Amino acid sequence: MNARSNSKQSPVFGILYGRPKTGKTLATLRAFPNGLFIAPRGGLSCKSWIDWEPACLEAVDVEQLLQVLSDKKTNVAQYSAVIIDDFSIIADAELTKLRKTHKVVWDAYAVLSDRVCEFRDLARKLPCHVFLTMHEQPPREVKKVGGVKYIPGSPSIGGHKLPEKLPALVDFVARVTYNPDYGGSWPYVYQVAPDEHYVTGDRLSICPGIFSLNLREMLIAAGYSLPRPKELGWTEKVVDKLYPVILEEMRKEDPDYKKILTKVANQLKDKNQKHVRWALSDAFDRARLAYHNTNIINTFIDSFETVEL
Repeated sequence: MNARSNSKQSPVFGILYGRPKTGKTLATLRAFPNGLFIAPRGGLSCKSWIDWEPACLEAVDVEQLLQVLSDKKTNVAQYSAVIIDDFSIIADAELTKLRKTHKVVWDAYAVLSDRVCEFRDLARKLPCHVFLTMHEQPPREVKKVGGVKYIPGSPSIGGHKLPEKLPALVDFVARVTYNPDYGGSWPYVYQVAPDEHYVTGDRLSICPGIFSLNLREMLIAAGYSLPRPKELGWTEKVVDKLYPVILEEMRKEDPDYKKILTKVANQLKDKNQKHVRWALSDAFDRARLAYHNTNIINTFIDSFETVEL
């Protein structure tokens, strides 16, 4: 079931980027277990963490990616999302191929830019969400005629223009950062809040400035419908029932989440334990989002405490 049939809103086109092995791909798999994953060979090994086998096709470069998405046999409309995993590697492979056929290196970069824009146009026409996972490249300075150009940290892709141009083509750009103080079972979080040195942004306002790697719950809170596969339908019932209890606990001065989660986990011992962990995590993050959304004005007012006149 695609995004357009579930919501009056347009599907989201986004980028999730960060260092390797931080949970980017797993987060998309948790969000879209019934999505289509397109990746270089060897990707999606993280699927064992949640014991779920997604639909997957292979693409080694941008040209092949365009072919896969354009092929009627792919039947994209049957999926909740298309996830292009390791798009940085796919783009690098395209650039390597182009440099073999273009004597002037800048000509190769120009063709790569054109193909990325062609992919953007195709992605925007798809009847479902589209997300790219990408590696991160740090801020840098490059010498140009007449001076030096500063390029902020961004999704990793070749050239001087694409690192900023590509994020401008999408709705949502989240950088995955290390933040063990945020709390939870995983120390990495999404950052969409403004950053002086890295490209981030959320023009759809679907995410707090910092939030857990739970793309699914962000989209649901923003009004998108993301039905789970039939085999996982029971987990949604767990989330619906549990998150109000956690939300109420969050309002206490000394919350005891362990007691609540342990009680529910004990009631689900006959279920796949990796799926139980998945459901408990979604329930906690749904409560966290609800808490954030009920305190938006207080958070806004508190931001003025450090204003200097």
